[in-house]
Amino acid sequence: MEFDLTAENYTAQQVNDLLQQHITKETEALREEIKGLKPKEKTSTEEVLEKRTQALAKREKDFSCKEHGIPLEFVDYFSDSADFEKVGLFLKQNQGGYIPSAHKQKSTMTKDTFEKLSYSEKAKLYIENPELIQSIIKTK
Repeated sequence: MEFDLTAENYTAQQVNDLLQQHITKETEALREEIKGLKPKEKTSTEEVLEKRTQALAKREKDFSCKEHGIPLEFVDYFSDSADFEKVGLFLKQNQGGYIPSAHKQKSTMTKDTFEKLSYSEKAKLYIENPELIQSIIKTK
């Protein structure tokens, strides 16, 4: 349906159809225009500036890692907006790693070393590791 200036009254459906046709034509024209556009090529000055900016950002991350006690091999895993202070605190708190408390080491105590202990040391050992005391007493 084409827009006719001589017609005085249009129905709502005709107006909607005319608008839709106009929007479709404009959209197609813009799509064709966009296809013809190419990205702007950077000048050599812009490329140099971009490289310097990247190098500066890397140095800042390196410095932040050193400042907060984070090993430098982790630098590449952080974004520019990383909170190095929190990461450094976390690493300092967990520096020893996980040490299970349920696993007790076997003692290398022998009868001779047990007999050389004072009474207070024997009492402390009995409180801390009664199984060891029982095994030493049984071997006597």
